[in-house]
Amino acid sequence: MNNFPPHMPQPNPPSMGEPAPANPAPNAPKQPAALVSKIAAFNRIFNHRLEKLTLYPRARWGTFGVVLIFFCGRIVIKEGFYIIAYAYGIFLLNLIIGFLSPQVDPELDYEIPAEEETEFRPFVRRVPEFKFWWAAFKWGVVSSFLTFFQALNLPVFWPILVMYFILLAILTMKDRIKHMIKYNYVPWTTGKKKPQSLLPTSK
Repeated sequence: MNNFPPHMPQPNPPSMGEPAPANPAPNAPKQPAALVSKIAAFNRIFNHRLEKLTLYPRARWGTFGVVLIFFCGRIVIKEGFYIIAYAYGIFLLNLIIGFLSPQVDPELDYEIPAEEETEFRPFVRRVPEFKFWWAAFKWGVVSSFLTFFQALNLPVFWPILVMYFILLAILTMKDRIKHMIKYNYVPWTTGKKKPQSLLPTSK
């Protein structure tokens, strides 16, 4: 006997072949995975665009010069942020040393086979030119941005920092020049010599 009033519709019983509705599963953490994939896609696009700048060295170093002049102007106008300037100067000095250093240190004392002694070997830098520019430009922008926060303007006697930086730069470059003289290399690739058979012979 039905207990429902005649004016109310009765619920349809589930058919024998139709499965019962399942309980909804708890939501899986899809947002972090989606965020990671978006960041990875952004990094791929950004690196692809960044690699195209290798064809424009003058424009790249020109923009770095503008950033460096702006940063130095901020230091002079504000008469502060000397700690940031000192840290950025040490960073640039390390980049220069890496730019002038070979990728393989000659102090490893490895022996060159006899058949490879006369092979042309271009100078491979420890810090390539593009990485040098990108690191200097990127941290130049960051350092300039930090000069807008007065809390980072720490009081310091700046002549000591300048003298110490100059002394450190002189000693570091002196050591690098001694290293070049000792192992007989220059931080650039010289022209490849022509084989004797290709030189013009005088008649």
